[in-house]
Amino acid sequence: MHLLRLALASVVVLGLAIGAESAGAPKAQKKAGKAVKGQVVAVQKDTGKETGTLTIKTVAKKKAGDTGTGEEKKYVISESTKFEKAPPRQKGQKAVKNQPGTPATFADVKQGDRVAVYAKGDTADRVVIVPTKKKNQ
Repeated sequence: MHLLRLALASVVVLGLAIGAESAGAPKAQKKAGKAVKGQVVAVQKDTGKETGTLTIKTVAKKKAGDTGTGEEKKYVISESTKFEKAPPRQKGQKAVKNQPGTPATFADVKQGDRVAVYAKGDTADRVVIVPTKKKNQ
């Protein structure tokens, strides 16, 4: 009887320890959510550093009967922010998500570029420079 009680108590303690550990893990390791897509309005680079701020105008999501206008969002660029250029698509080619692009730097981002910003709060974790569509001439 004593052995059964000891085994049951150890199972309960072990179960509570595992449950508490797994409950805290998703919050601590939460990945950056969906990308915020838009066009670069302003780039402010700190002198002598790879840091600064990036202001983009988001794409408006139109609803029925609404013209919709995008909003401006400002992101802090830190030294840990990663930059990349998305590969250009050929005519008729579908977009492939998570396709690796070429490495880039903060200096490659210019006003008018289309970007996708992955951020936690107002600090950008990753910025993907999207190639612009070429118009037929």
